[in-house]
Amino acid sequence: ISLGLVGSEMCIRDRLKNEFLYVISYELRTPLTTITGFADLLRAGVAGDLSERQGEYLDDILSAGGAFIALVDDIIDVAAIEAGRAPLERTPTSAADAVAKAASDAAERIAPQPLNIAPNVQYGLTLDADAERLCQIFTRLIMVAGRYARDGDAVVVTAKGDGEWAILTVTTGNIDSVSYTHLTLPTTPYV
Repeated sequence: ISLGLVGSEMCIRDRLKNEFLYVISYELRTPLTTITGFADLLRAGVAGDLSERQGEYLDDILSAGGAFIALVDDIIDVAAIEAGRAPLERTPTSAADAVAKAASDAAERIAPQPLNIAPNVQYGLTLDADAERLCQIFTRLIMVAGRYARDGDAVVVTAKGDGEWAILTVTTGNIDSVSYTHLTLPTTPYV
């Protein structure tokens, strides 16, 4: 077996995997959107008044459904990027803004679990990155770290740069935790 043939087969398998993820993600999203849509209608009282307990159940359905839809959207985005359907749009991106938005999104998605986020971002740090994708990455990392954090632990999001590269880390205050992620991104565009 030649290396060219193996490489070609790997490319085909990778493409098929990405196409499968892309299609199955849409197949998951459609019924989820329907479920949350009907739950929204019920919560709005379209079918009549609800008891307090029924309202709480609908709030739980809407919260879980929204989190699941966001996860499916992330899978769709990753599959689209890997399949070459969604090119990255790199622009100067404020690290502080990306971390703030990600912290807000992560806290919303992980609710009602409390999430103590401690940003530690170098003042004025700008990254050469796709702002939306960077926020998605930070959001997912913060959520994972939040799941490993013990009560009272903070999820520390650090972003520091040297003018050419930035190092981004997400950790918990729990030294026994495996929740540590380190990313390196350019602060200036490639030429």
